[in-house]
Amino acid sequence: MPAPLRHLPIPPTKFVSANCGGRLSGFIDVAGQRYDVTGAPAMQSHFWGPKNVVGWSWGHCSNFREDPGFVFDGVVAVDKLAGMTMKPLSIFFFRMDGVTYECNGLITALLRNSSERGLEGWRFTAHAGDLVFRGEVVARPEEMNLWIHEDPDGATRNGHITCTADYRIDVLCRENGGLRLIRTVTAPRTGIYEITLPAPDPRVAHRHPTHLIAVSS
Repeated sequence: MPAPLRHLPIPPTKFVSANCGGRLSGFIDVAGQRYDVTGAPAMQSHFWGPKNVVGWSWGHCSNFREDPGFVFDGVVAVDKLAGMTMKPLSIFFFRMDGVTYECNGLITALLRNSSERGLEGWRFTAHAGDLVFRGEVVARPEEMNLWIHEDPDGATRNGHITCTADYRIDVLCRENGGLRLIRTVTAPRTGIYEITLPAPDPRVAHRHPTHLIAVSS
């Protein structure tokens, strides 16, 4: 997240992605069922704080068909200050050809990057120097799960999440006063997308039986 906000009370949720993309080998044991994985796309992220922000969208994909080394991670965070909704923070990370592009400066996150999001998908634009990343995410409500994120004070956020979203990202370069498309990557049904809503959407039939607890340190 933007450096000026890391040590301020606003937003109350702090987050970091220690490893935005890589490969994982080993096994996962769920309810006595073992799942072996070899070279599976993976990432490592963490958020903490005394309270969740009012709402957010989060997406991740590191399994693009045209370029296995391409990585995307992004979040849009919405919060309130003195009862008024603040301008969303739109923060994005890309890895392309081994180069990291962190579109997370305060001015970039507040004014240059943009997002349009809903339960069925997300469109975003991110800026990094002469490069512009334009993304489109398509989600299917019937394939989503509801996660209840609970604050220490009992307040909840209704997170709707899928691991079968479609991703398309166009990479453009500023040139001669315009934009030239230099790459397009796609990931059919292999991306993560989450969005919080004021109430559970009835189209999301799957309900996770546990809560994600935000614990203050």
